[in-house]
Amino acid sequence: MYFITICCHKMAHFFGEIKNGEMILNEYGQVAFDEWVKLPERFPNFELDVFQIMPNHMHGIIALNNAGAGFTPAQIPTMGKLWQRDFYEHIIRNEQSYETISNYIINNPAKWIYDKFYNQ
Repeated sequence: MYFITICCHKMAHFFGEIKNGEMILNEYGQVAFDEWVKLPERFPNFELDVFQIMPNHMHGIIALNNAGAGFTPAQIPTMGKLWQRDFYEHIIRNEQSYETISNYIINNPAKWIYDKFYNQ
């Protein structure tokens, strides 16, 4: 399994806002959500685990099983440059790591002001 973080270009708040410790998706946040949950349809060997869309980034745990070739492009609205060029990834090697990372993802909105990606 892999823990990945994808950040918006220049850490722009494209996806909504945090209110009372909960992520409130805007229109683009909903598109990001919808496209994320459709990834297993586009990539049959791709499994989703916990994920969280934040105002300027998203976290997710994914599993790649018997990865093979194939790609179907997503149909999303044009809104300029959306993602930063690179992403962060970390291989999850054991149950303790999985638990720690899962809890971080799930609790990320409630701890937004302490997040390293937080910016107003």
